Amino acid sequence: MKHLIYLTFAAYVMLSCSNATDETTDHSEDILETEQQDSLINTEAESPTELLQITALLEDNPTRIQYESLLNSFYEPFEELPYEEIEIKSSELVYGFSQFRTTESRTTVKFYFADFQDDLIEFGQLNFVEGLYGVNGGGLFYVTGEDDQAVNDVLSWFSGAE
Repeated sequence: MKHLIYLTFAAYVMLSCSNATDETTDHSEDILETEQQDSLINTEAESPTELLQITALLEDNPTRIQYESLLNSFYEPFEELPYEEIEIKSSELVYGFSQFRTTESRTTVKFYFADFQDDLIEFGQLNFVEGLYGVNGGGLFYVTGEDDQAVNDVLSWFSGAE
């Protein structure tokens, strides 16, 4: 039985190699997807003193580090917005809040933080329109704006959509 497995594997490898030399694979769709993802990355890195920070969380919090990295590498720069008092349901589920807006498309992203993803999911369901928020790590992000494509780009960026 062991020899049959080896022979089957060897035949598969030989067949794969012969097909690889006979056929040309078109990877143009893969390249286009990669280019679209790469276009969301801000390649004009700013100096460390200009990097945005989420002060609602402790400095070594993994969610803070993750979201700051995403904020500072998006293709469009963000600016921090001042805290605003808003009416929300079940505010006891979250312990931190920060908000930022892109400087060009004026797309706003609001971050809420909690210890448990289940709390964030419940909080999102109670307060926001489905599809305009997501949960990633210990944070919920809610995105609004006039430009649907810009809103979708920000949602995709923070959700880690590929």
